[in-house]
Amino acid sequence: MRISSFAIAAALALVVALAPRTAHADDPLKPAAKVRFDAGVKLTSAARYDDAIREFQAAYEIDPNPVLFYSLAVAERLAGRCPAAVDYYERFLRSGPSRQRTEAARAGIEMCSGARGSGPSWYRNPIVGVIAGGVVGMVFGAGFLIAADGTRDRAALAQHSDDFEATLDRATVQRRTGAVLLVLGAALVGGGVAYHVKVQRWRQPTIAIALGARSIFLARSF
Repeated sequence: MRISSFAIAAALALVVALAPRTAHADDPLKPAAKVRFDAGVKLTSAARYDDAIREFQAAYEIDPNPVLFYSLAVAERLAGRCPAAVDYYERFLRSGPSRQRTEAARAGIEMCSGARGSGPSWYRNPIVGVIAGGVVGMVFGAGFLIAADGTRDRAALAQHSDDFEATLDRATVQRRTGAVLLVLGAALVGGGVAYHVKVQRWRQPTIAIALGARSIFLARSF
């Protein structure tokens, strides 16, 4: 008996329709899970990360949507538990999220990688060195200016004109040196701080716990 191509196509369509569907990171959450998700977002905003994790886990029990892996990863990372965060980020990436969400998850993994580095990283930042150098310059500049005042006082006590002129010249050199160091130091500090603020704003990650066509953003500086 011949089976028409139409019948085959209809049968295949029925199989696809009845086959269990794998959850995807861009799928909307079920209403009951969305309620727990929203509660987790609010708790994350309030820095109550453990409570937020419990809400996200409860949402996942209702609806095993991979988007919740990202929410769990963010909460775990902010709680300082990077190994758990990386595991959730990787599980989220395996679900095939959109390009934007993929980049956000990878950025989270990179931040965790930096957090696992040995020792504090602030002292390796060249901008910190510039600001520190500026502070040192200002301190020495102030020291030279104070010394110049003392030298001028000693010049007034000089008993000979040669001593007076030599001491006064030394005071002038000290004052000029102090002024230069003070100005340069202030410029280094001001420029370093301004650059740091600019770069930090540019690099500051936005924690996006995305859901369907909506995205809830938790702005946080790191």
